[in-house]
Amino acid sequence: MKKFLAAVAAAVVALVTPLSVVADSPSGQIVIDKKEEILSVRPGMSISEVDETWGTDFANSYGKDFSVIWVGDAHVTPSDATKVPARVVNAADFGGNLVIHNGKSVQGGASITLHAGDLSPVIILASPSYVASVNPAPAAPAAAATVPNTGDTNNGIWAGALVVSVVAAGAALYLNRK
Repeated sequence: MKKFLAAVAAAVVALVTPLSVVADSPSGQIVIDKKEEILSVRPGMSISEVDETWGTDFANSYGKDFSVIWVGDAHVTPSDATKVPARVVNAADFGGNLVIHNGKSVQGGASITLHAGDLSPVIILASPSYVASVNPAPAAPAAAATVPNTGDTNNGIWAGALVVSVVAAGAALYLNRK
């Protein structure tokens, strides 16, 4: 009997416990913290102004219609980490279509790869056409919903309750036969 109840408890815990996988290095990871300004570059600046401030030539490489929409500082956490995997940074993840890293090596494009030994400012830029495609003009307000709200729409809660009920009913039947 004790073995059966232990098995039931283990099954319930296994079914209800959420699983998560952490892909970070055991020692550290590269993070990018949002900043208001970094090395005199701030959101709203044009790519030409970034070139003037940093002494770079991004406007000729990528076009003059880009504007800075996000700035951040890339660094390793914890600061004393020894094993830090490279991190791919996609501009689209930050709402833009161009990411620029001005470190020991200068990188730019739709995505870049940061390495722990070469971290520095990361800026995200977007062209007006990209911003318009991602954030189209708001649509007219939708008509009122015709389907009545019948309760919680989280199916995970109901599925978990069903599993617990089935396990409890099985335990009750087993105990009744004993």
